Amino acid sequence: MAASGVKIGVEVELLLRLREQPQKGVPNLRAFANGLVRNYNSKSNPTYPRMHSDLDGNYHAADEYSEWSVTDDVTITDDLPNHCMQSGLLAEEPLLCVLSVIRLISILGPLEIISPIMTFGTDSLWRAQVEEVWRIIDAFCVIETDQTCGTHVHISPPGNLTWDTESLKSICCSIIWFESAFEVLVPQTRRGNEWAKSNRFDNPKFQGKTGEQCLQLVTQCSDNANIVNLMNNNGDRYYGWNFTNLYYDRKMTIEFRRGPGVTEVDECLGWVELTASFVRAAKSFGTPTTLPTFTRDVEGLKNFIQTSVVQGMNVPRYMTPIFEGKSGSLEPCRVGHLTPEKQLKLAQKKDQDQKKNLMVKKLLSYSAQ
Repeated sequence: MAASGVKIGVEVELLLRLREQPQKGVPNLRAFANGLVRNYNSKSNPTYPRMHSDLDGNYHAADEYSEWSVTDDVTITDDLPNHCMQSGLLAEEPLLCVLSVIRLISILGPLEIISPIMTFGTDSLWRAQVEEVWRIIDAFCVIETDQTCGTHVHISPPGNLTWDTESLKSICCSIIWFESAFEVLVPQTRRGNEWAKSNRFDNPKFQGKTGEQCLQLVTQCSDNANIVNLMNNNGDRYYGWNFTNLYYDRKMTIEFRRGPGVTEVDECLGWVELTASFVRAAKSFGTPTTLPTFTRDVEGLKNFIQTSVVQGMNVPRYMTPIFEGKSGSLEPCRVGHLTPEKQLKLAQKKDQDQKKNLMVKKLLSYSAQ
């Protein structure tokens, strides 16, 4: 295939603990985020992207797409008291800790770091830029994670960011074909996860359908909106692969939401490498006639991804830990009925996402240039 790159963005959910606590502590999460931003901007390579805080989604600048953002996410505070106890930061029982969440934020900052719009292409500097952010944050904070954290990777086509329908069909067919292989690759905390549901087994649109029938439904889609409605059940973004941003005039981004929380930069680079390589392979080899030449297991997925590797663009070694020691396939765990607590959290998350979607905001800013 032609060695064309893609536009990428990464969102990393982290629990950050200051290595040196200010004498008066940190009063709130906004102050924590502002301190993180000031430290990064004062120490990073001046030729690399700047960073800003955007907890409310109200930051606006002509070139905001080219900067890193720091924001919050309601889903990564679920287990904050228990995490603090396990880390030895608190001695109280979890129920008592709930009363002290504001105080805990001065100890442990639950934040999301969102990248600029970057290019996954030949001789691109995106890896060095991610490493720079990680290096500076790691010197300022202890980087931690738990089961509430995830790593999300966004993929957009180059140029005007417009996905063509045939490419999307190939990507969707590939997702269905290899979903049981991805289930092996992700850790237990990302299986049966309500924030990254199975695009097939948790989707009423595919209920009772064979794999081949699912592929047929994809190929029958006439436009991008039909694809979104099919793969994300009429606009539900909380699937392993989120296509809902394509409602924006056929543009924007595909989001892979199944990556786990990470504490090392190589782990982050690995999930980006996997996502971008998979999408690039899917664009060329994701048709119902070509996919059967690949087995629907980890080995088949590995061979499939290998078809997209381009020297100077890909660095496959970052994917090695993801694949290492894994084989076969697993039927995805179904999410099932949510508890009242999880239903409340889902409602809070939907409300937050309606108020801010920073990656889409960056893409809109980028496409307006």
